[in-house]
Amino acid sequence: SLRLFQIWLNLPAVSKMVQPSFAMFWNSDVPVYKTDDEKASVTVWAGDYFLEENVTQNSPPPDSWASDPSNDVAVLHITVQPGGSIVIPKANSTADINRSVYLIEGHESNVK
Repeated sequence: SLRLFQIWLNLPAVSKMVQPSFAMFWNSDVPVYKTDDEKASVTVWAGDYFLEENVTQNSPPPDSWASDPSNDVAVLHITVQPGGSIVIPKANSTADINRSVYLIEGHESNVK
C-alpha cells in the first residue's frame, strides 16, 4: 500500500513575505532509528530526536519554524511491531512546546 502525507508548517510572522521555499527529503537521506530488538523504528523527518552523534538531519526550508532549533519541531514516523515499544523523548527545550500524535493504524489502547 502507498501512503502519502504532506505536512505544512505555518511561517513565523517575521517570515510571512519571504520567497517560497521547500525541502525535498529523499528516502535514502532520511535518518531511521531502530530499537535494539528491531520491533520499533522511527523515521526522523524533522528534528534531532533519535539521531546518533554522527547523523546529520536534513535541512528544512530556511524560513520555516523547523529551521529554528528553539521551536523544537519534530516530525517523526514511528512504527511499532507487536511486542515492541518505544518512548518518545520529552521536548529538548524548556519552552512551552505543544506535541500532537496521530495514530494512523493500530489500536489506540496501545498508545500511552
